[in-house]
Amino acid sequence: MERRSYIQLSSLETRLQSLIELIESIKGRDRLLEERLAYIEDDIARIRFELRRIREMIEELHQKSQQPIKESRIKRKEEYTPFLPIPEKVEKEPLGLTITEEKILKLLLQDPSYGVEGATGIAKTLGMAREHIARTMKKMVEKGLLIRDETKMPFTYKIPDEIKRKLLTTQQ
Repeated sequence: MERRSYIQLSSLETRLQSLIELIESIKGRDRLLEERLAYIEDDIARIRFELRRIREMIEELHQKSQQPIKESRIKRKEEYTPFLPIPEKVEKEPLGLTITEEKILKLLLQDPSYGVEGATGIAKTLGMAREHIARTMKKMVEKGLLIRDETKMPFTYKIPDEIKRKLLTTQQ
């Protein structure tokens, strides 16, 4: 009977040792799972932060798109008259201007700030194609009717003083 007890005890010890090893193995897996879970939780927090930031950017863009158009810009366009007045005593084109060149010079005389906007802003105001205005303004620079600052993008334009004087004397 003693032998039987010894065998049973030995069997129980073996099973107990197996259970201890199994528990240790589970503890190791548990630590690994906890580490992975911590990484996942960090990723979730980062994603939530990014989503919040993106949501704020979308709301900001939506608010900007809902803002009314600036009145000053509308008034400037309405106040604009496309043609230089032609005095009766002076010949029709004293500087040999095309209609588009005349419109551009008139606009820049009335409001030089359009020169800072470049061809795009001028084209929008005149209701013409940007490409057409850009080519015309390039030719005007070559003729000496405009000065182009190529150090800034978009290029900025202004009327030389000599041309301003000629235009103002033809208006009077």
